[in-house]
Amino acid sequence: MPDDFKIPRATLKRLPLYYRLVSILKGKGIDRVNSKTISEALQIDSATIRRDFSYFGELGKKGYGYNIDSMLEFFKSELSESDQIKIAIIGIGNLGRALLTYNFSIHDDKPFHNVSHS
Repeated sequence: MPDDFKIPRATLKRLPLYYRLVSILKGKGIDRVNSKTISEALQIDSATIRRDFSYFGELGKKGYGYNIDSMLEFFKSELSESDQIKIAIIGIGNLGRALLTYNFSIHDDKPFHNVSHS
């Protein structure tokens, strides 16, 4: 992929959807998945899915589909690039409390530091 090559914003926005689905499939013990199955689950055209995945190189093979473990590793590395994610929540109401207690499973390996809240 050339250095000046840009991945479309729409493709990048779909990555968390793909990651979530692949995680669910892994939890169900599924080893591989094809673009048709992903398409039906996410209501995204299968050609769009194949085009999205083509931006990232060889994620699957025609007639075989996509290996769930390989896809999970790929999405984890793409979606968890930085070691630290900084957020600030101001005015802790019900929504703030929900965010503080939410299990951000994509970042299980990253510590959550609570600076202060009231």
